[in-house]
Amino acid sequence: MGKTTGRPEILLRRAYRSLLTTGGRLPLLMVLVALAGCQFESSITPIPWPTLGSQPLQQATPGPQPSPIPVPPTALPTAIPFLGEESLLCGDPRGGDNHFGFCGIPGSAQYYIWAECASPCPDGPYPGVELRIVTDSSQLRDYMIILKDLDDAINERKEGRNQGWLLGGLDFLGTVLGFGAACGLGSEFTFGWSCAGWLLTVGAGGTGSYLGFDKSADAKREQQSLEGSASEKYREIP
Repeated sequence: MGKTTGRPEILLRRAYRSLLTTGGRLPLLMVLVALAGCQFESSITPIPWPTLGSQPLQQATPGPQPSPIPVPPTALPTAIPFLGEESLLCGDPRGGDNHFGFCGIPGSAQYYIWAECASPCPDGPYPGVELRIVTDSSQLRDYMIILKDLDDAINERKEGRNQGWLLGGLDFLGTVLGFGAACGLGSEFTFGWSCAGWLLTVGAGGTGSYLGFDKSADAKREQQSLEGSASEKYREIP
């Protein structure tokens, strides 16, 4: 069986035979002569680019800058201390102090009342103290009674503290200065009526000082209790 010839091989053979003929050789020879007699040169002319040398860095000189306008600091509002009735135009009746208190407003049936803030204070002129204007009521009268008792407790506390310091100081001086004169000096100790009286005096002074400080401590506890009651009653006043 013969070998089968493909179509591409048949076309190549036909082209080769056409070159062997006179008509086919003439165009080929003309192309070869043209290529041999001429040299192909590119028609593209390169563009000469200028070469820049190294340039020193230049710093831009800033122009005149506007001076900043000074802004004065914002002044914080000055807290106004509350002095109780001295900070208000008060009439009678009046009572309390700069923590809890009340007073009548002259020429009206209304009252100023104030109390320490139990929670963050509302906006007002006095830090830590709430100030209100109210009319007469049973709650307001109860508030006045509580503040009267509170004033008494504050005064008793001061009296007890003063008593304690005064008698305690006198007792100390009597102990230091009176022992030698009452009970003898030097190595000889004599226990007589004068020494017994000195001991009784020292004991009484010490006892009085203790009672004074104890009275002050009791009054302080009473004051704290009344301040709590006053704060609660203040919230109840319509």
